Amino acid sequence: MNNFKVKTLKELGRLAKKFKSQNKKIVLAHGAFDFIHWGHIHYLKEAKKYGDVLMVSVVNDKFINKSEVKKRPLVFKQKTRTSWLAELQTVDYVILSNAPGPQKVMKAILPDFYVRGSDSKKRLKNKNSGLWQDKLEIEKLGGKLVFIKSLPIHSTDLLK
Repeated sequence: MNNFKVKTLKELGRLAKKFKSQNKKIVLAHGAFDFIHWGHIHYLKEAKKYGDVLMVSVVNDKFINKSEVKKRPLVFKQKTRTSWLAELQTVDYVILSNAPGPQKVMKAILPDFYVRGSDSKKRLKNKNSGLWQDKLEIEKLGGKLVFIKSLPIHSTDLLK
């Protein structure tokens, strides 16, 4: 297990500060990552291309069913989802988010890029959406929201 990749918010903040001092670009990905599939792998590989360090924020179990996009029950618990991501070579660090969205993580690590799948882009039309709030936060912190072309694969479809 690569649990050395799983960090607390404080640890991730310290690492980010170190990487920033070395002029390394930090990329933040965020999601539930339940039932990891090729679409997730593609998303993370593409995200990594935007910088030197890929940090992944995983949605805490307690926020999953409150998500504006979750349409099914959680299959795997947060410890499993976090551990799987830590095993991926593409992922440098993983954090379990203790908030519904990635904004606390953004403030701690000041990412250069916040990446999302293109299938979430339509949520920007709703100024009350979590993604809209994420966009405002990343821009306030000097970073950029980037959309990666989503593959037409979803966990819900795989479970049918």
